[in-house]
Amino acid sequence: MSTTAQLTYILPLLVASAVALGHTTNKPISAADVLSGHPSDSDLNLQKKWDGKGKLWDEKTGPKYQDIHQGPDNDWILCGLAGLAALDPYTLKQQKASAWDKKKAPASRLHDKRNSGDGEVDKTDVELYNIAEKKSVTVTPKYSDMTNHNSIAKGEETYYWWPGAQEKAAMLIGGNSYVDESGFYGGANASLGPQMLTGQKSMTVHVHGGVPDDEAQLWTTIIEVDFSPACVWSYNDEQWYTVLPSKLQGTSSLDINAHTDLYDTKTNKKFTWTWFEIRDNVNWISRLSESWECSGDCPK
Repeated sequence: MSTTAQLTYILPLLVASAVALGHTTNKPISAADVLSGHPSDSDLNLQKKWDGKGKLWDEKTGPKYQDIHQGPDNDWILCGLAGLAALDPYTLKQQKASAWDKKKAPASRLHDKRNSGDGEVDKTDVELYNIAEKKSVTVTPKYSDMTNHNSIAKGEETYYWWPGAQEKAAMLIGGNSYVDESGFYGGANASLGPQMLTGQKSMTVHVHGGVPDDEAQLWTTIIEVDFSPACVWSYNDEQWYTVLPSKLQGTSSLDINAHTDLYDTKTNKKFTWTWFEIRDNVNWISRLSESWECSGDCPK
């Protein structure tokens, strides 16, 4: 049987299987999806579960954006998580959306010495913001519930599973149509991620290269990323990328010679774009509506 004939035969079966498993997205399944080996029911059963315990993060550094490696269709939340880890790992270490509330005293936000960060643990409390219900909710993900679909980083002697804990918490808490207990769904604006993670208002802006006002908005996002985590959508790559701290703050006028570092949660790689590559690839920006300024011990 030819490859085309095989795909004609198995595509309907795979679509039906995906619907039953709750892993469908707003994107049509394609021949590339089939050939790349999307997980079957038996594959999913083989993936679970991780034995023993793992460390939440490296005690020397706390959460790092390099720990994050996405599974299917959740770049919209993990790009924001990577931005928060790059911006202020000390506040992120509390694993509480309410810790980002600027109305609280800095002492209540920073340097939370949680015992679960000091050794291997099987469970941890994570608080995220339920957008639909407009409230913060705490759940307790377990390391033993993690599968290969979850973002878990390999440390020197153990695994760091704080990103997977955030993913599992998002699945348990929900609050929008792009995540439920079955998993994540593609097509979401990345502004949903930072809002779930911080409880703060967020926004998504459509930009067009060559339009002065839009380019100014894009430039402002880049130079303010030290104070507000941001994601950009590449329409060429069909992927949300994290904009890493720019060190360009105070540079109000557009600098066409500037280079911007980004992080791809899908490939677990950092890369650099010129201004022209940013302008020619990006057509959506997602960020918090208000700036966040790290206070206390902050990344240098």
